[in-house]
Amino acid sequence: MFVIGIDFSIQFPAVCISRDFKSFRWISCVNSNLTKAHKKLLEDVQLEYPSLEFINLPPKNLKHDTYSATERAKLANYSLLVDVLVDRVAELVIPHSNGVPVVVSIEGVAYGAQGNALIDICQATGMLRKSILDKILAGKQESVFIFSPGELKNAIGAKGNAGKFDVYQQFKSTPLIAADSSLHQVINKYEDQILKDQTVKSPFMDMIDAYLAVLKIHNTLKES
Repeated sequence: MFVIGIDFSIQFPAVCISRDFKSFRWISCVNSNLTKAHKKLLEDVQLEYPSLEFINLPPKNLKHDTYSATERAKLANYSLLVDVLVDRVAELVIPHSNGVPVVVSIEGVAYGAQGNALIDICQATGMLRKSILDKILAGKQESVFIFSPGELKNAIGAKGNAGKFDVYQQFKSTPLIAADSSLHQVINKYEDQILKDQTVKSPFMDMIDAYLAVLKIHNTLKES
């Protein structure tokens, strides 16, 4: 079985791909400007741990003089983001999925976002789900599972209202089926560069959240 966990955002969407809950691979699209130090960190991590992949999207300008021009720029950016991410996942999964079940687990939209930010993430998420359905699942909507952020936090033993730092700490101390995975090793090796005070740099936190979507499927199957 392939389980594809997705934590979708516009700046740092992340995917965790697991085969039978034994192997793990992570992908993240970097759709934001990075400092030189942050970019160097991602380059070093990917070189040392090839199962963590960072895809840099070209610089974008989403602010224009007219409303229509701004909306067109957003549409182009979201379309590119979704295509790059889903196409890469398809490249890694489809050639090996003949006769193997594929399940997609996605974190639902967090409604804490306000105003245009909520509208933007909802629009982009809709595009993502349609692309996954078409390119990866061949229209099998029953293979898509959408969980609330609280449900995914519970999967690793954190409270449903736990903050990002609390989830990070839980993953670091009790990674469960991801023990000794590349992401867990990176968190421990590069923590001084990943963690500042109680803020976890993206896309590492996003990758943890994508793993939680895989873990939720694992726990659900185990319980049933």
